[in-house]
Amino acid sequence: MDGPSTAAGPHAPPAPPSRSADGRWARGHRADLAAFAAGLLSAAALPPVTLIPVLLVSVPVLLILIGTSRTAWVAARRGWLFGFGHHLLGL
Repeated sequence: MDGPSTAAGPHAPPAPPSRSADGRWARGHRADLAAFAAGLLSAAALPPVTLIPVLLVSVPVLLILIGTSRTAWVAARRGWLFGFGHHLLGL
């Protein structure tokens, strides 16, 4: 042998893709529930709680969920669920 063998040779199996890269976690009912939960979380930015930094989490989650949507109808549904959760808790 020329040197020590490593698993990263030319015949090594490809590394599995990360879950966030392919958007698998952001599909189906889980993604709809995540949009609703992000909307509930964003309501904590309203008075009397006024935790403005939660918007730094909830809004990017919404944007990721909308960006990984397969159709415009799915994106609209997720946006609606976010708004429903936000206004439901904000009342």
